[in-house]
This record gives sequence, structure tokens and C-alpha cells, in this order.
Amino acid sequence: SLARFARERVWPRRGVLGTLAWVSLLPASAVFATAARLRTAAYGVGLLRRAQAGIPVVSVGNLSVGGTGKTPFTLWLAEGLRARGRRPAIVLRGYGGSQPGPTLVGKGGEARAPVAVAGDEAVM
Repeated sequence: SLARFARERVWPRRGVLGTLAWVSLLPASAVFATAARLRTAAYGVGLLRRAQAGIPVVSVGNLSVGGTGKTPFTLWLAEGLRARGRRPAIVLRGYGGSQPGPTLVGKGGEARAPVAVAGDEAVM
């Protein structure tokens, strides 16, 4: 697969094809790096504003997509907070649902949206 080729040949620059693929990606990398620096600078000079939630926030994430335990950890963390008298809410981007906008998926431990609408991970 393409992902395997990238992981095994392009990233470590193995072989002629891996090295050529890596070199061919340098312009895109430079564009992305420039955009990231411009965005950081825009925050620094006040063109973009940071948002304050007004409540404690814990962000659970990872550079890897899927299969790294983010959802089970988030559920464990929420249960631990509930056991300590807190009222956690889980906000997620959503994946696999058909609803285009924000959706209240559950409240008080009860699902309020079906899997087809919100996606299986959100309903879980």
C-alpha cells in the first residue's frame, strides 16, 4: 500500500525510488512550513485571536489516526472525573455520522442520537 511504501521507503529514504519520492515532497513541505509559520505569526501580532473556554479543558489527541487508544482513554478519564464529582462533557469532531453540523449525541449517560446520525464512536 501507499502508506506502507511511505513508511518503509520514503520516510527513511531507502533506495533510489524512496529518495526521489522524499525529494519530490520537499516543495510541499516548504509550503506547509511557511503556512504554519505565518499562522503562528498571525497569532503573535493579534491578527488571529485565541479563544478562552471559560472552563477547564483537557485535550486528548495523537498524531496517529485511529487505533491508538484515544477513545478508551477519554472514556476512562471522563468516568474518573465523574467519580470525583465533576460533570465532564466530551466534544469530538465526529467521524462516520450523517449529520452535517453540531449534534447532541447523549446526555446523562443516555444516547440521544442514533449511530447512523452521529457515528459509532460518538454514541459510544
